[in-house]
Amino acid sequence: MSALPTIRLFWIAWLVFLCPLALLADPKVPSGKALKPARKVYEWEGVETYLVLRQLGQEAKVAVIVDHSVTGTSSLRLEETTPLDAIRVITKAKQLTTFKISRKVWVIYDSATIGAPVGVKSKAMPEDGAAK
Repeated sequence: MSALPTIRLFWIAWLVFLCPLALLADPKVPSGKALKPARKVYEWEGVETYLVLRQLGQEAKVAVIVDHSVTGTSSLRLEETTPLDAIRVITKAKQLTTFKISRKVWVIYDSATIGAPVGVKSKAMPEDGAAK
């Protein structure tokens, strides 16, 4: 009796049952471990503040709407921080107002220049460092 049918049956079972499971697993994320937000160094010198905020929003995967009232330049270096924390540092240093409209949309404006925007009904941006 030949071992060929047994080997053939093994490969068929492997292709049908085990290959799809291997394709479903994400090799980048180990199971049971939560991903930490990326921390890196942010450094700008003499760059328009609205450009800095927009770039940080892109890196945080958040739509940041920066009003035309946000003016001036920013020169800073932040180490070991997330993009969201960097946005919080800049808005506090520049005394800007930040509203979280939805889970992924934030509005940043200078309330000293224009006051509160009409129709904005939202919560202020969370201070805890987590995007909710």
